Amino acid sequence: MNSNNINYKQKYQELKMKFMESVDAAFRLGFEQGALQAQQDQVAQQQQMQQQAQQDQMNTVQPEQEQSQLDQGGSELDQHIATLESMVGNGNAQPEEIQKALHNLKSFRQNQLQEIELQKSAKSISAISQALHKPVFKLGIQASHNMTSNSKQALGMQHKIVEDILNKWEKEESKAVHDIKDIVKTPLS
Repeated sequence: MNSNNINYKQKYQELKMKFMESVDAAFRLGFEQGALQAQQDQVAQQQQMQQQAQQDQMNTVQPEQEQSQLDQGGSELDQHIATLESMVGNGNAQPEEIQKALHNLKSFRQNQLQEIELQKSAKSISAISQALHKPVFKLGIQASHNMTSNSKQALGMQHKIVEDILNKWEKEESKAVHDIKDIVKTPLS
């Protein structure tokens, strides 16, 4: 063959084969990456389920801890009960003394219950604030382009109002936690 004679049909077939090989390779790589991504998603989902199970387990452990706190306070409670039993057992106790001992017992129990409720409230306040700090929804370019100027202005004002409310709630939360801790520390009379 002459060097000037180029077999275009053969060149076309070679280029076509290379193209088909690259398409096959790209398909295989895409399929493998998709399978790998599916495995990674499954692992992430399992980890999330494990974290949720651990969190649920922690939530069930907390009431047990609160019960142990009640049991620790039980020694003081036992003292109040023993005082009442000794007064009733002697039979010569004055009704005023019994009323005072009963009042001490009731106030101790109320303080104990109030402390537990305040601790629960403090935990729920922090959980609420964490939930409020989720990412903010943003409109896409196309959606904001199609909005009227009044709608854009109203949306901007809504964002400002929501930010102001969230900032106020955050300040109130930090103040509430501090106030709750102060209330828990001061004994009731």
